Parts: sequence; C-alpha cells; structure tokens
Amino acid sequence: MPDFLAAFEQAFAELLPRYFPGKERVGISITGGLDTRMIMACRPRAANAICYTYAAEVGETLDVTLGKRVSQACGLEHHVLRLSPDFLTRFGQHLDETIRVTDGCAGALAAHEVSLSRVARDLAPVRLTGNYGSEILRGVSTYKPLGLHETLLQDDFRGCVARALNAGTASHPVTRAAFEEIPRHLFGILAAARAVLTVRTPYLDNTLVRLAYAAPALARRSPQSAMDLIAHCDPELARIPTDRGLIPGDRMGALSFRYFFEAVAFKLDYLHHEGHLGWMPGLGPAFRRLLRCGVAGRHKFLAYSQWFRTDLAPYIREVLSDPRTGRMSYWAQCGLGSLAEDHISGRRNCVNEIHAVLTLEAVQRVLIEGSQAVRDWVPAHGADVAGSSESGDA
Repeated sequence: MPDFLAAFEQAFAELLPRYFPGKERVGISITGGLDTRMIMACRPRAANAICYTYAAEVGETLDVTLGKRVSQACGLEHHVLRLSPDFLTRFGQHLDETIRVTDGCAGALAAHEVSLSRVARDLAPVRLTGNYGSEILRGVSTYKPLGLHETLLQDDFRGCVARALNAGTASHPVTRAAFEEIPRHLFGILAAARAVLTVRTPYLDNTLVRLAYAAPALARRSPQSAMDLIAHCDPELARIPTDRGLIPGDRMGALSFRYFFEAVAFKLDYLHHEGHLGWMPGLGPAFRRLLRCGVAGRHKFLAYSQWFRTDLAPYIREVLSDPRTGRMSYWAQCGLGSLAEDHISGRRNCVNEIHAVLTLEAVQRVLIEGSQAVRDWVPAHGADVAGSSESGDA
C-alpha cells in the first residue's frame, strides 16, 4: 500500500502539467470534491488558469462555497456560472440542441450542459475537470438501470430492455469504469460540453488508468490516497473540508463531518432534488425547515424532478399527449397516458420515465426524421401548473 501511494502521488504530480499547456487559458471546473481538489493541489503555479462552478439561477451549493475557498487559497479567480433566467422557458430548444450535438447520448436531464458550457467558454476556451476520478480510482459507479415502470413499455421493447440489463460483464472495476460506464453512461455529458469547449480530464490519462489497475483493493475502497496527495502537495488545501465532510489533513476530525454530510445532508438533498420527499408523507415540511437553517439543500443545484412538476408541467403534458409521441413503437398507450399527471400530481415519482420519453421523442424528431422544426414551449403568464404545490416539497 505505501509503495502504491508513493507511485500514485509521483505519477499524478508529473502528468498534471501536461493539462496546462502553453499560454492558453484554462478554466478549472471546480467542485467541493476530492478529484478537483487533487488537481488544485498539484497544479503548475505559473499556469494561466481561472476557476468556476456551475450553479442554479439562485442559491449557493457546497460546491460553490468550497470552490470559492479553494480558489482563494490558490490565489485564483473564481466565478459562479448560473443557469440563465430563461432556461426553463426555452427548455425545448435546449433539449433539441443537446440531442443534436450529442447524437442522442445526452437527453432531457442534461439539457443544461450546453448553455452552461457557453458561459464557461466566455471565460476560457479549455475546461479542465475532475470528472471520472471517482470511477477510475475509487470504483464509484452510477451505472444502474433506470428502473422504468413496466407499464410504460411495449412488450417487444420490454424484452430489449431486459436483455440490455445483462450487457457489461467486466469483472475488474477499472475495466468497468473505463470501458463500460464512462463510454456508455457518462459520455453524453462530455459530448455536450465538448460541442462548445475543449474538455480535458487527467483521470483518463493512460498513465493514471494503468496505475489504477495496479492499485491494491484497499486503495480502491478508500479515499486515503487522494487525501494523502492533497495533504502532501498543498497543506493549506488539506485543511478545507470536502462536500462529503472529508478533511484531508485531519483524518480523525473528518469522521463526524463525513457521517453528517454523507448520511444526512447528502442523502436528504438527493431525495429532495430527485423528488422523492413528496412521496414520503411528513418529510417535506421537515426538509423545508432544514433548508431554512442551511443544513440541507446544498449539494445539488439541478432539480429536474421538481421542474417537471412545476415550471415544465405544461411542456411535459404537451409532449406526452402529442399523437406523434404515442405512435412511437417503444411506449404502451396505457402507461404513457397517465405518466404526466401521475408525476405532476405527486402520485408517484416518474422522473426517469419522463426523461426517457422526452429524450427518445427528441431523438426521433431531430435525428431520425431530421426535422428542422424545434419543439419549443414558452409559457403564457399564469400557465397552469396544477398539482405543483401538492407534493409537499416544491
């Protein structure tokens, strides 16, 4: 284990300067996590770089708060890049553009990515990100079945989906990350950003991936190698906690912080933004109290599940009730007919199903049929969003 940690630290420190070439300005997409913290700790001090963090139109996440602290400690500018005020009113245009520039690899839940990338490009033509560090180095995975409700799918298509669940059999965690999860599941976000920016990440560097294969199992299950690297390369950054409550320079003191952020704050925030609290009676009001005192609601800035029930409710109804959507061979009419109202009214959480329908409808229209007409929706003043206040966590 000590030999691996030493080799890892040396390799990372040696390869990182290659991601800051020449005089080209680099924008470091900084978050509160370990992977961007490692980049900041080992960055070339003379690099022409600035930092920025993506955020909602209003509000401040831990990524923003911690990104500011880390940037200030490194003596770099920090900018908060927010969703535009008209993002939701122009959602149809954003979705169609996302489908077009990513060949359908990114969909409704990534419709924000291109517009935020344009704002980032105004600051720097290159985006350096910590993406894929957790997957390659620590075996973290978000590659899971969507769990679409079976009543939504046609019988023939349901069989295709079931067979796809068995695809991907790699036994080694690095192989699963590098050759299955990243190209199949995470490529869409990269493709959306790459349509506007030059995107770089050191965590897909061949040197680092090769080293990850040699990592002891204990190193892959622990963030210790990342924490040790930060503490050794930049002790000041090691005193700043991460968004999960880790303090790289204080292992013992990090335990209580980590328990709180991971077991309480992070999970509550996930439930809130994914729309699950509305389906758990009594938790919605309690969560709003935690929001007011700043304990919760600071991890995620994207709230698609809530937007589908409120601001985007008329758009959801329009797409799902369109006869062209109903004629698509994927969907069973009985499941499609009630989908919008089930979600908007709070009867059940249908965010994954709505995402699938919106995305495939746009793929059919924009890519397969090659339609030049953009499906757009601009709400009239006082647009009907019935049900938006019934879920308990709007």
